[in-house]
Amino acid sequence: MELVPVAAAEFDAVFDEMEANFIPDERRSRAAARRLLSEPRYALLHVVEEGRRVGFVGVWSLDGFTFLEHFVVYEAYRNRGVGARVLALLQSRGDRLLLEAEPPAGGITARRVAFYERCGFVRSDYPYLQPAYRADGAPVPLVLMFWPDCPPDPRPQIRAVYETVYGKRIEN
Repeated sequence: MELVPVAAAEFDAVFDEMEANFIPDERRSRAAARRLLSEPRYALLHVVEEGRRVGFVGVWSLDGFTFLEHFVVYEAYRNRGVGARVLALLQSRGDRLLLEAEPPAGGITARRVAFYERCGFVRSDYPYLQPAYRADGAPVPLVLMFWPDCPPDPRPQIRAVYETVYGKRIEN
């Protein structure tokens, strides 16, 4: 398995998958997402296994950790261990990892959080709202999950994500 940068010419197909897998309040507009391709701290990567593109991940290299903004295994490749292998590959790089997940309210949300926990992620109890991506959007209540452990005070990581990823200032 390898992670390969998405070329500008491939962006639309990847963004179509992003639209299919994330509600509007959990993603940027197409134009805003395309602009990120030139952001040096951001990488949109194909997940390639045995020569096939089986998903994508959008990651931010921030101070002392990597933030997984979007992570999708394409439907035809789900439930085959692909997601766990991607996370293991990212973990092998040695950086602390941070991601946001929907609170486990049953069904798919509970299964998704349990999957991340099986992959070694630890859920933070710190209350968290993902800022709105768009002016007309709404914040989304999510849980933060860290690997390999949850820092005692996640506010520095939250501040970095808010400011760098979402362009929002946190007071104090």
